[in-house]
Amino acid sequence: MQMQNHMSAAWKRAAVAAAVVIASAALVLALFPAEGSEAAAVGGLSVDVYDQDSEDYGSLAYMNEKLPRSLEPEEWTLSDQGFWYGLSSGSSAGSILTYSETGASLSDIRGDIRARLGLGSSDGFAILQVMFTSSYGASATVAVEKDGVQTEISGSDRASVTVGGGIPLSTAMQHACIFTVGSSESCDIRTGSVSGTYSAEVESGGYSISAQTFFARDFVKVSGTVADASGSAIEGASVSYASAGGRTDTGTVSTASDGSFSFRVPKGSTVSLTSVSCSGYTFPYIPQPGTAISDTALPEVRASEKTLWVTVSDAGGVPAAGVEINAVWLIQNASSDDPSMYNKSAVSGMCSVISATDSSGRAGISYTVPKGDTVYLYVRAVSGSIYTFQANDGDGGILDGLPKTEGSPFPSSLLEGNVLWSPSSSAEIALTAVESSVSVSAESSNGRPLRDATVSAVWYYQTGSGSPYAITDDPSTISTAIAAGHAAAVGPTGAGGLTSVVYKVPSGLPSGCAAYLVISFAGFTAGSPRDVYSFSVADIKAADSSPSGIPDLASGKNGTAVLSGTFTGVALASDDAAYKCSGTLAGTMPQGASAAVSYGASQSSMADLIVPASDGTFSFYVKAGTSATVTWATVDGYAFSNDRFTTAAAFADFTYSSEVSAVPSSFERAVPSAIGAYTVSGLPSGAEALFAYTVSGAGHRASFTSDGGSLRFSILGWEGDAVTGLSVSSEGYYMSASGADYTAHAIVKKQIVTYASQGGALTRNNTVPNISLTVYCDGTQYAKVSTGSDGRATASLPLTAGLKYVYGDYTVTDRVSEASDPFDGFLSVNLYGLVDTETSVVVHARFMAVTAATEDQAPTSVDLIPVQEISAKTGSEIRLEAPDMTGFRFSGWMLDGSLVGTDAVCTLPVTADMDGKAVVAAYSAEPEDSGSGIDPAALASGCWE
Repeated sequence: MQMQNHMSAAWKRAAVAAAVVIASAALVLALFPAEGSEAAAVGGLSVDVYDQDSEDYGSLAYMNEKLPRSLEPEEWTLSDQGFWYGLSSGSSAGSILTYSETGASLSDIRGDIRARLGLGSSDGFAILQVMFTSSYGASATVAVEKDGVQTEISGSDRASVTVGGGIPLSTAMQHACIFTVGSSESCDIRTGSVSGTYSAEVESGGYSISAQTFFARDFVKVSGTVADASGSAIEGASVSYASAGGRTDTGTVSTASDGSFSFRVPKGSTVSLTSVSCSGYTFPYIPQPGTAISDTALPEVRASEKTLWVTVSDAGGVPAAGVEINAVWLIQNASSDDPSMYNKSAVSGMCSVISATDSSGRAGISYTVPKGDTVYLYVRAVSGSIYTFQANDGDGGILDGLPKTEGSPFPSSLLEGNVLWSPSSSAEIALTAVESSVSVSAESSNGRPLRDATVSAVWYYQTGSGSPYAITDDPSTISTAIAAGHAAAVGPTGAGGLTSVVYKVPSGLPSGCAAYLVISFAGFTAGSPRDVYSFSVADIKAADSSPSGIPDLASGKNGTAVLSGTFTGVALASDDAAYKCSGTLAGTMPQGASAAVSYGASQSSMADLIVPASDGTFSFYVKAGTSATVTWATVDGYAFSNDRFTTAAAFADFTYSSEVSAVPSSFERAVPSAIGAYTVSGLPSGAEALFAYTVSGAGHRASFTSDGGSLRFSILGWEGDAVTGLSVSSEGYYMSASGADYTAHAIVKKQIVTYASQGGALTRNNTVPNISLTVYCDGTQYAKVSTGSDGRATASLPLTAGLKYVYGDYTVTDRVSEASDPFDGFLSVNLYGLVDTETSVVVHARFMAVTAATEDQAPTSVDLIPVQEISAKTGSEIRLEAPDMTGFRFSGWMLDGSLVGTDAVCTLPVTADMDGKAVVAAYSAEPEDSGSGIDPAALASGCWE
């Protein structure tokens, strides 16, 4: 049958990604390959039904012709197939934009659907969407039916449509067919009731796949509770459920503070709780209703464990948050009253601390009681950076050192921070920290609260001469018996400008020495806009050692408070006043309305976030003498009549006279445009280029594969957007930039040798070791190169002419050249005149002969005269002369086993590697015919000069 479709063919081919929706669910039933097929041509089938009352349209194909502002437009391409994801970045596959990715509101989505169907703003609707993927650009035939009643579908047994292959890509592409449902003659699927079971079958390339869903307009609420074994509510338990009937629904909800949970399912369904879980608890039995429900409460779900509640407070009774709790079961050994004989291995019992203490100082321990006549749960608080507790849990016995009840191993009392609890006792226990606390407020000079302020707290004592000392710095100044005490701030001040300091008074001070707790303003948290406020803070350890005392040293410093004896709340006052600005958001109050407030003339990026109250009123504080700028965030569907304004300088509390109005705007989405176009050349085929950049504060990344030619990349954005922080990279290549054009240069390993030579010639003897060079590329430091003891190094450098070499404060680029033998393939750097190459070395001159062999003796080497030491500077020359020796013939000069000269007079350049070595004048024991020469004995006796 030819269907009456009221949507364009392009939109019936619109592809969508799968998502879970409240009013629909899909179940894949079958996939049948055709005989002889090699690869599946269709898959990923789901069936969804939506109407005007649906609460989730997440997997519905996007039905507007303009992109929402919330998207990253460079990732989407608009074609006659719809908004395809990923195609603009060179992907070979993609899917059409779905509402789960747009952030559009329910009213916006319903407006899109009605506009696409040509309906009025209040008309009802119902649509069926069939989603699937097809491979290799193959076409597919889609057939749908409802409730198996063939005559209700447009007068035929099946409604079908053939979907074209779309964009011929090498991998699977998603599709969606959308059908209208209702009793009207114009509907694709005619039915008296929208509720029911919908089936779809898709055939492509010899494969067929089918799925179905149940849709119901009538839902009922199912509720229940979760409790521990004693009936106390469990908060935060996860409850998973499934409903069966006309369709299958699944979901997970969490319990509230009273242990309650609820969810909605189609009327007439049978509900099963598939699992209940919560940290520290087990649920061995989950009751199930046996019949279809209309509106009911499920039986209570109970855990196997009970709950022991622990409340932790400081010494003054103030709740202590964030304290870790430990718990272990103990069984009394009846045969002994020795506390070291406690048995920690309680059989069959369990206990689990659910979490650290919350803001009210409470934490729960789930437990089951172990077997045994006398069992106790030993509970203790764990000391940390803020609170400390007296605890006794040494290896020799958990309660060693505590006073015992006569005839019993258990103590008559416990130290603070410990409780030995019996299951027969109350299910509430209390632990107490060693410290007390005092409240601290940060405020302006006229008493207005300042949040984000951090404070420091240090104990000091004062000697009789008035010299102040920090106890934590130097307790030995007075007495090694001083106990340091404890002081720590809980955290920065909150919205009311309040925090607290946890403290313990030090002990052991000698008579006449007073202890003072000094609390000072320490700054604002990173990113706080309140850093425009200044505080005067006392330097208690300044040179002033007035005997009048530490309090006098802090006098007049409102950013410092000194406590001693009685501890009450203190206020740290800024030197600056603050005034309150009030305003009203008039008109229709948009959900999620908020504004950023920047302060001062600099208008830095640090800002406050303000959210108006339900009546539209809002307020904030401004430093005296400065202004503030309020910028309202964009809310889809609303236009602010005054979305940005700057106050006058504040010198008193004031109300901003011009109201800010939020007025509903027409449902309009902007179209993105190119805000940057770039090219990359020089990359070989197959190399990947990575773009990283920021648009309007949001970071993005995109990658492209080169085909051997120039890559072109455009960045899309909205009006007023700008591209910042763009970087282009490719593994193994350096990118040089000229405006928006980038060129890739291959990075290669290069050997470098440093030397010093006035004439410029590089030899093995004039290399310079241990040199550090810095290489710059396009004005930016690229690499550090350090040569070794042989003057050589290996570095990875780009093949570009834009390299600059720097040694210390000197640019030596013009001293870099390609080296020749014996350093073929090296880059040589001549540092002559920039490094000290003159080093003293000592060379030994030896005059040696080899005696002739005889019948009784093998040839031997002998020194004809004593060894001579010659000191010289590297880079200079030494002159050596070999005299005629009677009975010996001169053969040549030898260095390191190599012949370096044959003349009797020899001149050698001095290098650093000659230090300690010998230059040998070699003689042979073969007398010359003349017999003339110098007697070696005479030379040895010093007769020859």
